[in-house]
Parts: sequence; structure tokens; C-alpha cells
Amino acid sequence: MPPCRTGAGWNAALIAHRTGLTGHVTGVEADPTLAAGAAETLARAGAHVDVRVGDGALGWAPNAPTTG
Repeated sequence: MPPCRTGAGWNAALIAHRTGLTGHVTGVEADPTLAAGAAETLARAGAHVDVRVGDGALGWAPNAPTTG
């Protein structure tokens, strides 16, 4: 299965909404420009998402466990 990257942050925002203020959502995007844009948009929207730059195929180890 191909990795699902953060992109513009739409899916991360939906997941953050579902997990609420007590949840922790990490989005990983390979493209630094997309990651920066997503982080800015998510912060403006009040979504609690930790956006990281990298290969998210195996999740983001510091914020494990991951499902997917």
C-alpha cells in the first residue's frame, strides 16, 4: 500500500477532529513546502496536528505507536 502523506492536511484535520483535544495526530509529508503549508493551515484552523517532514511509510517513530 502506498504511504498516505499529509499533503494539504485535510485528512489530518478530520482525524484531529475525531480524536478531540485529548488525541494526538501526527502528519508526515515528504515535501517540505507542502508540510509547511499544511502546518500553517492546520494551526489557523485550530487543529492539533504535529506535522513532520520525512518518509512516513512506517509512521513517525517518536510518536509511535502508529496504526495503518
